[in-house]
Amino acid sequence: MACRGGAGNGHRASATLSRVSPGSLYTCRTRTHNICMVSDFFYPNMGGVESHIYQLSQCLIERGHKVIIVTHAYGNRKGIRYLTSGLKVYYLPLKVMYNQSTATTLFHSLPLLRYIFVRERVTIIHSHSSFSAMAHDALFHAKTMGLQTVFMSARCLQTSF
Repeated sequence: MACRGGAGNGHRASATLSRVSPGSLYTCRTRTHNICMVSDFFYPNMGGVESHIYQLSQCLIERGHKVIIVTHAYGNRKGIRYLTSGLKVYYLPLKVMYNQSTATTLFHSLPLLRYIFVRERVTIIHSHSSFSAMAHDALFHAKTMGLQTVFMSARCLQTSF
């Protein structure tokens, strides 16, 4: 089931289904979000998490959502940079501890993340990777600010008995 019609701003509408009665009747509603992807792992490094974040962001932008990415600085890559399709990336000046993960604390990251969430009018925080300290900090701060959150981790533990 898909919604027809534009979002009114030149972008394709993003459809979500919502139940309107106890039966199987659904209605379409359109809404664009300001989504913040947060992870210690992103470009210029390339890997599974990095490419997933980039590709998902591009798809969400095509659907009319505004997407920004927050990660830590990589060498001279600091501040705000723009990638393909207007994808805005914040490279924060945080210390890297081990294996490209930051050594942030909740109080250290609060002013930076809160400033970005408010400035960009973020409605959804999407954190990536269970090994990313920054991703966990963002989830904590988002909840204290009443923002919606999503957590994605592709690393599953497999046990055998």
